Parts: sequence; C-alpha cells; structure tokens
Amino acid sequence: MHGITISPIRAPDVGSGPVHMMRYIPEIDEAEVAMTKRSAPRRMTRAEIKAADELLTALTTMPEVQR
Repeated sequence: MHGITISPIRAPDVGSGPVHMMRYIPEIDEAEVAMTKRSAPRRMTRAEIKAADELLTALTTMPEVQR
C-alpha cells in the first residue's frame, strides 16, 4: 500500500475466509484474490476491498513498520 509491500505471517481474511493470494494496489485499481492455491484469481468484492483497506491501513500505521 502506497509503495509498501506487506508479507503477512498467516493468510489474511478479508471477509470471505483466509485467502491464498491477494493482489491489492488501490492506486491503480488492482484488486484480486484467490481463495485457494488452485482457484483462479477473481475481482475482489466491495466488502473485501473495504476489509483489505482496513487491514493494510492498520498494518502500515503500526509503529514497528518503517517507511
């Protein structure tokens, strides 16, 4: 988010359960998730985008995140 790559320790849950892959770059309207290793990526729903925004905002405003 805003040039910061986040590598979570466990799969993030954006409302539909833990995801295998999430490609979310709000600056260029890139918003895809794949729920499992074998499932094809799909466009994120509005609710998933909102949850991803909240998650990434929380992760990138933590004191231990260096910019």
